[in-house]
Amino acid sequence: MYREQFSYNDNYTLLDDDKIILIPDVNQFFVGKSLKGWKQLVSDNPITIPDDFISEGIITSDITLFATYELIEYTYSFKENIDSVDVVEIKGNYEDIIEYPTFTKDGYRFMGYKEVYSDDILSENLYDSQVFEARNVNLVAFFEKTYVVSFVTYEGTPINDLEVIDMSELPVPSKQNYVFEGWYYDELF
Repeated sequence: MYREQFSYNDNYTLLDDDKIILIPDVNQFFVGKSLKGWKQLVSDNPITIPDDFISEGIITSDITLFATYELIEYTYSFKENIDSVDVVEIKGNYEDIIEYPTFTKDGYRFMGYKEVYSDDILSENLYDSQVFEARNVNLVAFFEKTYVVSFVTYEGTPINDLEVIDMSELPVPSKQNYVFEGWYYDELF
């Protein structure tokens, strides 16, 4: 009886005492990588094991096989809107940093991206991963309508017109010896 030893990395080894080599599914251990083949270390030189050796599975002496991998390339596709035919594609490997493109649209503020699922259904939340996931991802730009607000401060701190999405973005002016109570739509408040 011979023993084969499959080495996935320095921390994980599987031993099997059968005469038939049972190649385990090692892809489950390495996210973002695909099994390229097996190598055997002979006199400190790695040699590639031919596929027919693996498929026959008969061993005649003790052997250690090392799994070799290649990185899987993933594609992130970015669109300005769901119906856009123009797509910006960025390719990378699992856990690479994503460099997001940004889109602009007059009268709107770019907020980020939402993921596009099948049938053009968008995720509820903005997509916020900073690194590539181990999958292809389709994203569409998400914008919020902005409004230009003009301010009258009655001798208080002058405030330039401001493009905002909602009232929570309005600044607080100051005027000596006065307490600011809020903004009003009507000058006769």
